[in-house]
Amino acid sequence: MKTYCILAIFVATLATAGYAQPGDEAARSGISTWAERADYAQTSLLGLFWQPYQSGYYIVNSVYPGRQFVNPRFNYWWMAHLLDVFADNYGRTRSSDCLLRMTQARQAMLDYGKGSLHNSYFDDMEWMALACLRIHQAVDSGTWKDDAITLWNDIKTGWNDIHGGGIQWVDTLPASKNACANAPAVIIAARLYQLTKDPQYLQWAEKIFRWLHDNLVIHETGLIKDSYNNDNPDWVFTYNQGTWLGACLELFRISGDRKYFDLAMRTADYVVNDSTKFSPAGVLNNNEGGGDGGLFKGIFMRYLAQWMLSGALDAHRQQQFATYFITNGNSLWKSALSRTAEGYGVFGNTWSRPRPEPQPGRRPVAYDSSVHLSAVMLFELLCELERNNLLSASHLQRPQ
Repeated sequence: MKTYCILAIFVATLATAGYAQPGDEAARSGISTWAERADYAQTSLLGLFWQPYQSGYYIVNSVYPGRQFVNPRFNYWWMAHLLDVFADNYGRTRSSDCLLRMTQARQAMLDYGKGSLHNSYFDDMEWMALACLRIHQAVDSGTWKDDAITLWNDIKTGWNDIHGGGIQWVDTLPASKNACANAPAVIIAARLYQLTKDPQYLQWAEKIFRWLHDNLVIHETGLIKDSYNNDNPDWVFTYNQGTWLGACLELFRISGDRKYFDLAMRTADYVVNDSTKFSPAGVLNNNEGGGDGGLFKGIFMRYLAQWMLSGALDAHRQQQFATYFITNGNSLWKSALSRTAEGYGVFGNTWSRPRPEPQPGRRPVAYDSSVHLSAVMLFELLCELERNNLLSASHLQRPQ
């Protein structure tokens, strides 16, 4: 994860002429199921952000509703999550168009990397490897599996003995030991072990997990620090809690060891039940803003959903987490959705209120594709949970 200033580069390629009023029912009319909401969010993603890039396609960094401008910067790790939501969509629809878009996005990534998926940020490569493994699982393509293994071989070179181990965040800072470069690495290694049965992958997963547990877990709460020796409570982010859940789940699947279940549930229970910082009124919100932070909530929800899909939860948590998902989905749809004049949906990065209206005479706030991706993730995850009959445990069974 990296923080950038918004580039002062605008390209006159997109005509999005302002918002409807927040809460405008026209933005929601006739869309009553989770699948319809996911379709609308996916269609809006393509309409707002999907652009040609050399011999492929990519999503631009941001658009400016009310102006004919976009910020065209290529963002590698956001593209990995684009592939994730395409994989979500393909799992739901089996659309050949979706398969094509995954191929086009991969080609853009290769064009960006001059023929390689390598990146100087280890966490960025990890997000891409995770997306490749998911697509391989969906389409059984050796290309995506090979990409994941090639990326893993680069990722593991980030391990060093500074601070007792861990994978560094970026190649120029060997002492940078962040949760975002370690928890996803556990997931990748564990999934590669399950895919290949090669024990080296499991050894890596267990080694990285031990370092992560010993150095980044806040043992008083079960939450995950952002980085080594960073005890700032304002730098405890939702996505790191999510990938920790994912790391615990993969090792629980392999070993059946209850300790992984208990560690994960301590973290999940804290986030879901924390009415002050993480989940006021039952809606995930950690004031993480746009930019890279726009992706954080979607990542947490993805790995919480994986635990629900695992079949390992007790009935109480299954009901509680189902209600949590439905509450978030309803809030995002009813309270945070506005639309452009062309009918595309835009979502507030706070899932309980819409984006601010553009003010006359002022430059509008950019609408980041990262924020939109999190919204797509939430609706697609709700569809997956519904397909697996996992929302029926909640008393809130239908979209509102």
